[in-house]
Amino acid sequence: MGSDHQFVLNQFYSSTSKKEDLVMSITLKEFCERPDLRKIIMDQYSASIQAEAEDVTGAYIAGWLGSLTAAFTHLRMFHEESMNIDLGAIEMEFYPSNHHTNYFLHFHYDIQPSESKPTFEQFFSCTITPVLKAIEEESRIRLDYLWKLVIPGIFWAEKSWVKHDIFSKLQDQIEETINEIHALPPEVFSLKKNPYLHEFVELENPWDPEGKLWRKPVCCLAYKTANHGYCYTCPRMKPADRAEKYHQIREQLKEKKEA
Repeated sequence: MGSDHQFVLNQFYSSTSKKEDLVMSITLKEFCERPDLRKIIMDQYSASIQAEAEDVTGAYIAGWLGSLTAAFTHLRMFHEESMNIDLGAIEMEFYPSNHHTNYFLHFHYDIQPSESKPTFEQFFSCTITPVLKAIEEESRIRLDYLWKLVIPGIFWAEKSWVKHDIFSKLQDQIEETINEIHALPPEVFSLKKNPYLHEFVELENPWDPEGKLWRKPVCCLAYKTANHGYCYTCPRMKPADRAEKYHQIREQLKEKKEA
């Protein structure tokens, strides 16, 4: 089945087109092999998100990598073409947000013919793992922690596919793909356990009481940036504090609706 690259761009901040309003960019190969360039990129990104420490920057970039994993999975399942996973063929592009002071991250990738589709094992071991190891070296965050920042990308993508009529009809294919990822040996991730076996904990959704929301596997460290506390889905947040935040959000939404 064919799929629109525009869907990938809208959902997963990844596309075959370069962003026009770039602030800076770097290929994954350069990020992994050029510590000097990596430090420049991370220092500038750190300033944009007003990070209090270098680990925050590493955590943020790892979180953005979750979008790239979702884009790869989407293309592999639904598109006749696939992503070229060579580190030199994927570029991290940082661009200004319209609503925030911090930069957003977009992944520019090339496509290749379907007969040479890379496997999940190749993608995770040869593309994502080297980038995470580079982040680990720069920010001193453990590799297993970084992987837990990445895995929500595919988890949330799965929920988004099911909600779309076109993809919901392919539930068996989606389930088969997720099972394939779950069956990968931990060596693929340079870990002792496959991180995608994590069990997400469901939470009440204050923005949509009928909808679903899940707790993050680990803290994204956003609380270590300016004017930002714990996220509602943060595992560090105590249940009582989350319940209080739930009611605060509901009241804010009510007041906004009545205004």
